[in-house]
Amino acid sequence: MVDSHYRDLKPTIRQLQQVYRQPKEQELARLLKRVSHLDAGAQDEIRRAFDRLTNKLMHRPLASLLSESEHGVPEGLVQAVTQLFHLHSSP
Repeated sequence: MVDSHYRDLKPTIRQLQQVYRQPKEQELARLLKRVSHLDAGAQDEIRRAFDRLTNKLMHRPLASLLSESEHGVPEGLVQAVTQLFHLHSSP
């Protein structure tokens, strides 16, 4: 049953991940242009740092959605996340 609730949340989770990834990628590209003199190893470390930060920022919203989905689809929470992060409502 939990799996079906999780499946119902997948579109919201994907959209939320995209909300975080898009600015991360834009800022990462901007920074890497400015530090193009750094070697590949240093640039990879910067990429990993951006990934870690993005994952940490996403952790609480995603954990809340997943935790609440154990008791059914958390419609109120999904609606709040959709509004707060300007996601598109799922049909």
